[in-house]
Amino acid sequence: MYQKIKNLIPIISIILISFSSIMCNKAENIEPAYTSLIGKWELISYTIEAVKLNGEEFNYFEDYKKNGNALAWEFFDNGIMKATENNVTVNSNWLLKVERLSGMSIDKGQLILTGQYADQVKTALKLNELSYHIVTTASSNTMHVLIDPANLSSIYSKVTIDYLYQRL
Repeated sequence: MYQKIKNLIPIISIILISFSSIMCNKAENIEPAYTSLIGKWELISYTIEAVKLNGEEFNYFEDYKKNGNALAWEFFDNGIMKATENNVTVNSNWLLKVERLSGMSIDKGQLILTGQYADQVKTALKLNELSYHIVTTASSNTMHVLIDPANLSSIYSKVTIDYLYQRL
């Protein structure tokens, strides 16, 4: 009996190695290189939704590009991001944490920016870190990045800014 089990060990090892190899390849397919984010994205519009402490709701929409403004984010595969606003470029770094995918689209994720551009935005929005909720749609080449700057004002109980970007 011991000899039969001993003879099965190499076969079991091969099966386990093959299985783990298959599972690793599947994990690599599930865990993307986030190539869907690499490239240049232009801010099209943004929406601000806020609720005052008294419960009054406030909504604001700006067609950013139509109003003559220009803001583009360019993501590189080495973790560098260039933010260009009205011909002024500032560098930053980016990190993407994906929680849920749908094909090449990111259904739920977190985009964290650090560096010079991030520092400017953090100061303007009174944030400790610049972390966005991110959703991308591969079929329409769009990206929504949402932020909740709760400390923006003492008169609001909730503030959400939803930026809509289009891939260039």
